[in-house]
Parts: sequence; structure tokens; C-alpha cells
Amino acid sequence: MAQVDKLTDRQQEILDFALEFMAKYGEPPTVRDYVDYFGFAGTNGAICHLKSLHWKGYMVHRNGGAWVPRYRTIDCECPHCGGGVAITEEYEE
Repeated sequence: MAQVDKLTDRQQEILDFALEFMAKYGEPPTVRDYVDYFGFAGTNGAICHLKSLHWKGYMVHRNGGAWVPRYRTIDCECPHCGGGVAITEEYEE
């Protein structure tokens, strides 16, 4: 796993929103979803936060325009780790 920089509280909120949105809907939120959820005045505010997360190694900007979290935490139930262990894995691109 690549080394990533620490997040501000707001960046963590945005990353958590993206992960929860993807878990619920199966696709990443649009920039407009970020604007609506966080109450940004426009898309520029959302894009600036997403770019910061990208530069810190937490988000990937796909060719189609979607901003996707690079990593997600999942609950591992496999017998190798004893089950019930949260692990972090990289999303497939």
C-alpha cells in the first residue's frame, strides 16, 4: 500500500462520504453530490477538496470524470486472520 498523508477533519468527512455513498449505491458520488451534501457554494469547492485528497493519495480521478477513493476498509471473515478483522485494500481501477 502506498504511503499517504494525514487528512484534515473535513477531508476525512469527504472521504467517509465517498466510501459510504459507494457502499450504498455501488458507484462513486458525482461532484454535484458532494456540493449538495456538504453545502458548498459551487462545484469548485468540492473539486478543490477532491484534488487535495488525490494529491495525498486517497482519491483517484478516473478518465470518465469520477473521483474514486483509492482504498477502502473491509471486514475480513477469512480463517487466516481469525475473522472479524478490518483490513484495508486498494480499489480496482
